[in-house]
Amino acid sequence: MKSFTNIYIQFIRRYKWLQKSLGEEIRKIIMVMRVCLNENERGLLGSATAYLLIEGIIPPNLLSGLTQEHLLKDDVAVHFATSLFRTWLQERDITSLTSTLKKASLDPSLQDIFPLGQRSLDHIEQYFENEALNEMVQHVRSQRKNNNRKVFMARIKLYINDDEYNTTELTGYIKDAIDAGRVTTPMALQILFSTIANSGEWASQESIQMTSTRSSSNTVPCSKAW
Repeated sequence: MKSFTNIYIQFIRRYKWLQKSLGEEIRKIIMVMRVCLNENERGLLGSATAYLLIEGIIPPNLLSGLTQEHLLKDDVAVHFATSLFRTWLQERDITSLTSTLKKASLDPSLQDIFPLGQRSLDHIEQYFENEALNEMVQHVRSQRKNNNRKVFMARIKLYINDDEYNTTELTGYIKDAIDAGRVTTPMALQILFSTIANSGEWASQESIQMTSTRSSSNTVPCSKAW
């Protein structure tokens, strides 16, 4: 497939005015591949698309069509993307791939190319493990870590910004998050103290001493609970 695609690449580089037309044709084929191509042909198309993207012959935004509902059925988008990912990672690294996906406006977690019932990160991670795409597995794990951190941070802000927040509930939430592996203890402490330091009560110098006293009394039980 690489040798075959190289013919197109050399041709387009010689006749640059055809480059836009090729991109449009690839986009159209992707949109109708569910009915016009069999699974093997869709895999070849995914591989060819990877080579063309790597060489900058076609624009990344044509991949945005993979989120269309008719392509999500029967895992058509997933199988196409898997072939694309495998080819890309044989030629380049995961960083360049994620950059291209970002330009295509695809969710970094890749959830939007999976059918609705298969969008949990656990399922996506297991899928790429089964496909032996270890770089993609690590990418999904990184996305899970980032998502967990954002959710944890948002919840902590809700507790801290509530003047009457319940220390027992806060401690319980943090402990549960650590026990479930959503955050590590150092990360939890860093987010907790950072949130306290950035809370509204610290805005005026007059309230620093009072806030410090209150924060210490509320966070000490949290630390002891871990």
